[in-house]
Amino acid sequence: ALTSQDPDAGLEVFRMLKERFLTLPHLRTNPLPKYACPFEEQPETQPEIPKLLRAYLTVGAQICGPPALDKAFGTIDFLTLLDLSKLSARTLRRYF
Repeated sequence: ALTSQDPDAGLEVFRMLKERFLTLPHLRTNPLPKYACPFEEQPETQPEIPKLLRAYLTVGAQICGPPALDKAFGTIDFLTLLDLSKLSARTLRRYF
């Protein structure tokens, strides 16, 4: 999760990740309208991908679609999918 409530930052991270890390079409999701990040303009700075999300992507996780605003926790969240059957034995031993 991004520790932000700036929808533009969430959408910019999505743009950065979608070419390499977006799931297959039949696995994609969209946030419900009340949680969607409305697009307004290009952010002035490039947001940083959170460490935990980077770690998941490094071991093969994919994002399922655009981010969702989580107002209760003050974050922007990405639904993330990790196929455990595709992880290397080394990664499985290390994390599971």
